Amino acid sequence: MSGWLGPGLMAGGAVLVVVAVIGFVASGDGGAESAAATTSPTTDSTATSSTSSTTSSTTSSTTTSSTTTTSTTTTTTTTTIVLETAEEFAQAYAAALASGDVEFVWSRLHAAIKEGFGEDLCRAWVEREVMLLMDYVLISVNGGPVAKQFAMPSGSVTVADVYDVTVSFMFQGEPFTADSDYAQVGTEMNWLGVCR
Repeated sequence: MSGWLGPGLMAGGAVLVVVAVIGFVASGDGGAESAAATTSPTTDSTATSSTSSTTSSTTSSTTTSSTTTTSTTTTTTTTTIVLETAEEFAQAYAAALASGDVEFVWSRLHAAIKEGFGEDLCRAWVEREVMLLMDYVLISVNGGPVAKQFAMPSGSVTVADVYDVTVSFMFQGEPFTADSDYAQVGTEMNWLGVCR
């Protein structure tokens, strides 16, 4: 039996070689198809992979920072307050007396005098006596401004910014020279007197 084993194996090996050759010859040009069939799944897989690959695009956001500079300009305005002088007031007072402007003379009587003597008494005095003055002239400003006390029926009152002045005028045809008082009230001069 062992004598048959060697030739049988040889015959079996020859059959396998023949089958392989037939398969190779039969495939002839079909070897490419076979190769394509073998690589096709890889190709398809690559194609699928390529098709399904996601294209990623990156959007860049740029933030622009804007700086606003505010410039502040400080403007200094100098306001000059013009105060009425004693001379200017005396001229306006003389003009009001000459024209019979009771309201101007009354409005410039200092408020402390009106309050201290009473408005009714002072108004009657201005209309009855003061409006009769004529040729009213300021002769000189003798001093001031100072705080000065005035005695009134309601008590003593201190008035600020008082100027001592000398004036001349005519009253009922007779010339008079008298010391009088003006006081600065705001931008205007006021006059002071004794209501009776």
